Order: sequence, then C-alpha cells, then structure tokens
Amino acid sequence: MNAIPEATMSRTASVLVVEDNPLLLLVLSELVGSTAPLMLAGAAADAVTALRVSTGARLDAAICDIHLPDMSGLDLIPRLRADHPELVVITYSSADLDPTVRARVGIDRAFDKAHAPSDVVTALAQRLDVG
Repeated sequence: MNAIPEATMSRTASVLVVEDNPLLLLVLSELVGSTAPLMLAGAAADAVTALRVSTGARLDAAICDIHLPDMSGLDLIPRLRADHPELVVITYSSADLDPTVRARVGIDRAFDKAHAPSDVVTALAQRLDVG
C-alpha cells in the first residue's frame, strides 16, 4: 500500500466547543465534526469540563460561550490560552463584547447568537485555513 505524501495531506484543526445550551452544543459539535478541515477535539457544557478536556490535548481553536454556569468565558479563555498560546478563539454568545475586552482576553472574533451556528463554524474554518 502506498502512503500519501505528506505534502498532499491536509492538516486538520482540532476544535473545542464550549456551550452550556445542550442543543447549541450538539449543533456546533456536529457542524465542527462535518466541516473540513475541522475536527472536534471535545465538547463541554461548562468551564471545568472544558479545562479538563483541553489538558494535554492538541487544540487549534475554540468556540466559546461567555455565559457559562461555573465561570465566565472571559475567565476561561485566558486559562485555555495559557496551555495553548496559538489558540484561535471565537465567541458565540448573547453578550455584547467591547473591542477592548475582546483584545485583552484574546478573542479573535465574536458572534452574537443572532448568527446561525453554521456562520460561526464557517468563519472558523476560513480563519484557520489549514489546508
């Protein structure tokens, strides 16, 4: 069996989805898992689970809600970035974030929940462009 040369293989981007709404968590997770070049690294309904899933994992990106039951996404994101400095972070929340706050926390792009989940995942795939 011939191996595919590495130069022709596309690299996938590992994505963590953090969302406390069970339906949105499911939809975002399924969209990430079915959108090339993205790969679902994990899904979490709260910050503690997100931190546990991210420990030791290869993460390229996260889609994160701001309003979580156990911690603000604004507190979670810097903790994720501490272990994954190159992490691309897109927030998907009802929170209206000031650009200064977004920059301080390390949010690459913010979507409000008036946008379709597919818009968020498509924007993430375009931002990563790891093919």
